[in-house]
Amino acid sequence: AAVGITPVVVVPQLKSRSITVIAAMTNNLLNYRILDNYQSGNTERFAHYIDDLAAWRDANDIHNAIVVLDNVPIHHSQEVTGILQDLGFEWHYLPPYTPYFQPIENLFSQWKNLVKRQNPQTLPEIYAAMNQIQETITADQLNNYVVKSRSNCQLYLTGTRQFE
Repeated sequence: AAVGITPVVVVPQLKSRSITVIAAMTNNLLNYRILDNYQSGNTERFAHYIDDLAAWRDANDIHNAIVVLDNVPIHHSQEVTGILQDLGFEWHYLPPYTPYFQPIENLFSQWKNLVKRQNPQTLPEIYAAMNQIQETITADQLNNYVVKSRSNCQLYLTGTRQFE
């Protein structure tokens, strides 16, 4: 801008609501669902995801899977706990506000950064960017997230480190 003129930069802005993702990971595999049409997560949708997750677990020959859940109310519903039990999952709940025990929180952070770097301008571009996670995330990265969370749990349980 000329001297004495305030510079103005116009940037495109995509105004949208939050997009809900339901995801599960192992130390080398990722399974996720993006809810379409701005659906929010609810008990029925989450129960359907758990059903699909069991099929994915079986197709990938995953044994001794433990589902770790945060304290969202739908995770405690009878419908969800019933389907977890019926499908042979072991499940545990995390203490409140413990993202450092949740490897998936590291994945979500990486995922959001990958999408932001692509600078999507439309909803279809956002979905396309989100779906590139399967080609972008590596088994080593997933394993590192699990190892880091396991280490954090051990440090916490031994009193070596306090998390805030």
